[in-house]
Amino acid sequence: MDAGDSDVESNDRDKLLGDGQGKPGQKRKLFTTTDSSEQFHSDGRFSRNKRCFIVGGLLAGVVILAILIGIIAKSKGQTNGCDQFTTSTHDSIDRPNISVNGQKFPYTLNRLPLALRPLQYHILLSPSIQHMNYTGQVSIIMRVENPVDHIVLHQRNLYISTIHLVHTRNTKRQLKIVKVLKNTYNEYLYIKVNQTMARYQFYTLKILFSGKVATDKLIGVYRSMYVAANGDQRVTISTDFEPADARSAFPCFDEPMFKSHFKISIVRPDTEKWIALSNMPVESTTDLHNGYVQDNFANSTYMSTYLVAFVLCQFDSLQTNTSDGIMVRTWSVPSQISNTEYALKVAREALSFYENYFAVNYPLPKLDIVGIPFFSSGAMENWGLLFFKETSLLYDKTIDSTMSRQAVSTTVCHEISHQWFGNLVTLKWWDNLWLNEGFATYMENIGASNTNPEFQVGASLLHMLHAFLGDLAFHNAIHNYLQNYKFSNADDNDLWKSFSVVIHNAFNVERMMNTWTKQAHFPVITIKKLAHSKLEMTQQVYSINPTSDQSKIHSSIYGYKWIVPVKAISSNGKVYSHILDMDNGTITTSENFRWIKGNCNQSGYYRVNYDEENWKNLQHQLNEKHKELNTLDRFGLLDDSLALSKAGLLSGTTFLSLTWYIDKERDFLPVKAALTGIAYMHSLLTKEEDIKNAEKYLLRKIKPIYEYLGWIDDGSPLQQYLRSSVLSSLCSINYPDVVDKSKSLFKEWLSNPKVIPPNLKDIVLECAMTQADEATWNKMFTKYIKSQNPSEKKEYLSTLAAIRNRKLLYQLLESSMKEEIISIGDTISVITSVANNPLGVSMAWRFSVRHWKELTARYAAATFAMANLITGITGNFRTKEELQKVTDFFHCQDGKSTLPVVSEAIEKIEAKIFWRQLHEEHVAKWFKIAIKE
Repeated sequence: MDAGDSDVESNDRDKLLGDGQGKPGQKRKLFTTTDSSEQFHSDGRFSRNKRCFIVGGLLAGVVILAILIGIIAKSKGQTNGCDQFTTSTHDSIDRPNISVNGQKFPYTLNRLPLALRPLQYHILLSPSIQHMNYTGQVSIIMRVENPVDHIVLHQRNLYISTIHLVHTRNTKRQLKIVKVLKNTYNEYLYIKVNQTMARYQFYTLKILFSGKVATDKLIGVYRSMYVAANGDQRVTISTDFEPADARSAFPCFDEPMFKSHFKISIVRPDTEKWIALSNMPVESTTDLHNGYVQDNFANSTYMSTYLVAFVLCQFDSLQTNTSDGIMVRTWSVPSQISNTEYALKVAREALSFYENYFAVNYPLPKLDIVGIPFFSSGAMENWGLLFFKETSLLYDKTIDSTMSRQAVSTTVCHEISHQWFGNLVTLKWWDNLWLNEGFATYMENIGASNTNPEFQVGASLLHMLHAFLGDLAFHNAIHNYLQNYKFSNADDNDLWKSFSVVIHNAFNVERMMNTWTKQAHFPVITIKKLAHSKLEMTQQVYSINPTSDQSKIHSSIYGYKWIVPVKAISSNGKVYSHILDMDNGTITTSENFRWIKGNCNQSGYYRVNYDEENWKNLQHQLNEKHKELNTLDRFGLLDDSLALSKAGLLSGTTFLSLTWYIDKERDFLPVKAALTGIAYMHSLLTKEEDIKNAEKYLLRKIKPIYEYLGWIDDGSPLQQYLRSSVLSSLCSINYPDVVDKSKSLFKEWLSNPKVIPPNLKDIVLECAMTQADEATWNKMFTKYIKSQNPSEKKEYLSTLAAIRNRKLLYQLLESSMKEEIISIGDTISVITSVANNPLGVSMAWRFSVRHWKELTARYAAATFAMANLITGITGNFRTKEELQKVTDFFHCQDGKSTLPVVSEAIEKIEAKIFWRQLHEEHVAKWFKIAIKE
């Protein structure tokens, strides 16, 4: 009906459907560091896929939310002086007030009007596996909330062939369509009718349409490929709709507030194990008598469009049931189905655990968990049909590490917790994304600790609230919140009110939490000992670089003050509690103590600083008897002191002085914090003598730990993590014992893959590859090409990126853009791995700039993928020249310079420049003296 559209008959299944068959034609820094102190966390865990928000809690949710909104906003405009960067693709009609045919578009607000409320969708989709397109029809039953003579809903790049509008209760009463317009800016479809629709009446909108299955993107309805056991290339069609891509699959009211029921039907081939899955179970199957069948799925619960999902594939499955009879299945490519057993076990236990914990039943009769060959994030919580990147789902105990097992466990728990937080109760708009992600991240910790007690994981802002209110109040508040808002939408105020109710308004939870969620950043609490047995506590905002333009704080109604429940423990073991109410405060003590440690057990979401005397006393305690402080508190001292040095609030040498005892440490978290901090400082030293001194200090401090641990892959998960971290550190400074052992094991591994224990394999392979020649690299590349195991392929790519050979790094980068060699789901990880190689830092940046148009076309709407790319290719920049390159490039990318991930990348580079100016000389001198003592 619109200019530029082409005819496709809505019932043309026979021509469009095919059989889907066809022949396949870091500077490895001083050691690996996640630079955790730049984004505050207090659990010390490893980073896993960003989709799961490991960095934890609300602030992480706010950061990712801002990325989402920034990308969706699509800021316009090209800046003068940007001719060298020609990646802009927008055109003159991409404006809110202009339709695609040039006419004025009547509705220009960036949110849908509320005059109509969808109640029920009936969706029929007929995908063509051969031609990578589909036809469809959607019927939407709507209730009129306010009289209106037009309909505004979403669509993106769909051909609309037919539109009908009738009275739902009398389908013979048809309304005449007088105008149809499309707008690409807000992706609206505007339908004008010849009469006003009456309030509280019901109308049915029926649209016939067609669309394309994306083959170069990982959003909307898109294609994945894999090689079957017989060598044939197989195709899978699946979806990824969060946050705003359901509109690219079918016309819809594509905002979280417009919840509805969905009755979905999918046409598939009736041959060769083709199956279709959607949110609900199959209710019936209709034989179309042409080699195809139509699977009709049961009507869904009330849900938002971004949770709608389907997959058309030839996968195998495993099945179990919860004690309440809910069917749980895992699905994957046939060759990997046995490696979903662990995820299936975790899913069954987590589903039952959350039902009991929340005291709210899981409302669907089944839960399917599917490993998708191409997936841009770690996983997606579609209601009843979870989609996973294969490496986030599969676990093979013969080749995968304990860390991989933990990642699978926490990711499964994260996505299942979303079935309540996000699906049952949904955010009203994306500015409350943390209601989905913050709670899911916190609840994944509780779920994973229940299903795997060995994985005791950490804290966040919600953990602080939990610790402050206690178990009973926290649990009851969550139950009430879910019960009161189930199948509906809520915002943070609704949540805080649920907490206030259960404590009978004894404390204003909403007032407290708004100081954390309505302003950016977090506080530093400085504790000083005063005369007359008093402790002074003051608060200020934490900023990684107070001199940075990026750090200029916007105004806040709270003045960047927080309501902080502070806990501190003294050297005598007494715990002091105090609430800082957007101000400073004092505590009267009744004892004499040598030192005070704030944020005891790391239960709060803040940094802690002290006066010089207290830091020295804490250092003395670590040196003399470090276990007087528990593991979390030892970790907190190291993590805080590093972060405070970055903010210019503490000398870098204070952190280093705290690491002096680390050769006696045997717990993972404190050692990891020490290694992370020394790695950061080492990466910013510029003189070769200073770099060597830092490496000598490192060797002196961790060699005793290495000798204690050895190479035998035993112990608890945390001991296994510790061994991996120490070996990686020693390899990075070319410690002969570790390098030679790695090279020997690698040589043997090429013919005997079982010779290296799973928990040491990635360390050994990467360490050996740093010393390898081109012939060895080619052997590894061949192993990558031949492997059909996703976990192995991921590991091999990381290994290939460790080579110290520019020609081979360039070859790897070029291969990353060739889908027949490296899948588009792995391109970004290849680029960022190369960027972490000392020879690849500038190379990865130049490659990304050269391919920016293609990369943004692939991943622009895959928010987390682009965030990972930008963070990865800038993460090792540290000079003013590199800062200028980043600033200039993003300044020319259609407003991308304003995206939070870009601002954060720039701020981190500025922070490194600031740190070098402030600390480099003193730190270099400290290392020089330390290695002589």
